[in-house]
Amino acid sequence: MKFIFLYFFLFWFVSPTLAQQINYHQHIAPIIRTHCVRCHHPAGIAPFSLETFDDVASRGGFVQYVTSTRYMPPFKAD
Repeated sequence: MKFIFLYFFLFWFVSPTLAQQINYHQHIAPIIRTHCVRCHHPAGIAPFSLETFDDVASRGGFVQYVTSTRYMPPFKAD
């Protein structure tokens, strides 16, 4: 019986908090600034900028691919 109550409590009260809406400025931009913009800026060594929402949105599929395959960010040289 305790497990049923615990399950109900977690499902009813906790799950709505976990289903937080993700937005660019609060969740994505800090990651991009921390891991990408040091190279991906207009005068940077990367071939394109990722400084603005439009920059990232226009290359969203590509960014997803290179990060999911761990091609980016590159490892530091030995």
